[in-house]
Amino acid sequence: MITLIEALNYRCLKYIRQPLGPFHVLVGPNASGKSTFLDVMAFLGTLVAKGLDAAIAERVCNGEEERSQHAFLDLVWRRPWEDSRPEGHWPRMGFAIESPVPAEYCTREPYVELGTVRYEVLLDCLPPPHSPRISWEYLYLTGCRTTEANGPAHCPRDDGRGGDRLPNSVFLGSYPDTHWRRVIGREYSGATHFEAETARNGTVGSSAGFFRIDDNFSALGALPPDQEQFPAATWLKRLLVREVSYIMLDLKALRAPSSRRGKRLQPDGSSTPWLLKDLLESAEGKQAYDSWLRHLQTVIPDLVGVKTVHRPEDNQQYLKLEYGNGLEVPSWIANDGALRLIALTLLTYLPGLDEIYLIEEPENGIHPRAIEAVYQSLSSIYDGQVLVTTHSPLLVGLAEPQTLLCFSKTPEGATSIVSGDRHPRLREWRREVDLGTLFAGGVLG
Repeated sequence: MITLIEALNYRCLKYIRQPLGPFHVLVGPNASGKSTFLDVMAFLGTLVAKGLDAAIAERVCNGEEERSQHAFLDLVWRRPWEDSRPEGHWPRMGFAIESPVPAEYCTREPYVELGTVRYEVLLDCLPPPHSPRISWEYLYLTGCRTTEANGPAHCPRDDGRGGDRLPNSVFLGSYPDTHWRRVIGREYSGATHFEAETARNGTVGSSAGFFRIDDNFSALGALPPDQEQFPAATWLKRLLVREVSYIMLDLKALRAPSSRRGKRLQPDGSSTPWLLKDLLESAEGKQAYDSWLRHLQTVIPDLVGVKTVHRPEDNQQYLKLEYGNGLEVPSWIANDGALRLIALTLLTYLPGLDEIYLIEEPENGIHPRAIEAVYQSLSSIYDGQVLVTTHSPLLVGLAEPQTLLCFSKTPEGATSIVSGDRHPRLREWRREVDLGTLFAGGVLG
């Protein structure tokens, strides 16, 4: 689980520093930064897996060649073109995330005292003919989460004169915490230094060597494949690369027979038949399936079964819905809302689900009476993490204030994020009016 996100100069995120829990509902008007905030984790995942070129290309389609300065500038706060920035100030953006070290490591040294892993990266672009690059990159083990050390994390720091002071970077060196150990160090696109997390030959933090890594590629992505020396760093790399899913369900993919095997929900939902098959074949499959079906029946009372059918001629799977009157409906002619409901509610019942799901507007195509069933499922993925955006007052009305992240824009157009339990308009809230009504009235953004 990611417990902190920092972003500097990324699109509309001039600077944000937001603590996170297992489940959050992101609310706010259009173009307030909700999707951009979700994209921070997805951007880092692509950066670590494929490099800076790929991360930029996935987000900017301007017809220019890869690593163009214009494409990079399109992603920087207020798109600082050459004639609009001070001389010697090169455009840059930075990111940092924190996560607790996995529980299986917590009884070992050094994780008893250094129980948080923090990853930081700074991207910049020098004048032509240079290309965008990864200029600074660090990974630390730290014993004090900077969310705890520095108070509220959703707004710029106060400069002591009634104004805001933006940090120059997202690097740990700008914080007062001193209890940390560096695992990866890279500065000015120079040689990258790797230091072992664990003891080796009696030495803790011994050097694993210096490596020259192309400035298009992440040092975390190039981490030496040594689980003994880098267990926490390897885990974080796997989390970013393999276990962050940006879900935007596609009806065409939900309807079609699927060849998309795997243990995770694909972004378009196409792997749903295979996930159901895995559930039924798991140790507690029958019990979990029965619980899931009962949950679906609170919304679709005449549904008596959902099964997955194997098509041997092309080795594909598809869903078939069974109703009380004996009708069996294959996925390609099934109801749109029923297919969406199946894909979203199934997640809770899958075994060993410890992934991060970023879901845009799960209420789309769902009947208002079914929204509560979707909310209950998504908020009950206890081993994973779920962040959803919504424009539905019904869904907001089901949330607790501490799970809400309220987005708005400052006068200069920068995103501001306030947790629901710290929202100034909810300080005197006594639940006389539900959150959904307040949201519909524009109180929460």
